[in-house]
Amino acid sequence: MLLDSDYLHAEVQARTVRLLKQGGASGALDEFQEALRDLQTGETKDAVVKAHKSVESVMKTALETQDHLTFGKLLEQLIKSGLIPSYYEEFLVHFEKLALGAVKERNRPGTAHRQGAAAIEVPRSLAEFAINLSGSINLFIIERWLELKREVSTPIQVPADDDIPF
Repeated sequence: MLLDSDYLHAEVQARTVRLLKQGGASGALDEFQEALRDLQTGETKDAVVKAHKSVESVMKTALETQDHLTFGKLLEQLIKSGLIPSYYEEFLVHFEKLALGAVKERNRPGTAHRQGAAAIEVPRSLAEFAINLSGSINLFIIERWLELKREVSTPIQVPADDDIPF
């Protein structure tokens, strides 16, 4: 089993891009692709910020809202929506920590906040981690959202029965 960045690119990043396109999540898609481009060009601070933005945009897409909500409120509504099954109770307890883990680097000085006197560098390994974790979270949310949309739009098929007793 491959566990390197090529595997993560093929299985997480590329698949996330495909599903975001399929789901019509163009804002999230744009942010995620920009994060990937920034990583490739060495703009690691911007990559982390855009990866975080893509997670927020995916949550807004799945919730079908344009309201300005904090990350925590978006996550709270996502859980309440049933998009994340209730039987994942332990998962729900840790989901916010996992989701925020993707953007922890963003909250350091110099990324989403001002640098001050000294330039802050974000190591490529941390930026790549943030993008891969964001991609995994995006992938999970968009897959669940698409699954639930399909369930709602697929009418229940009642088999025809020629042996009706009347």
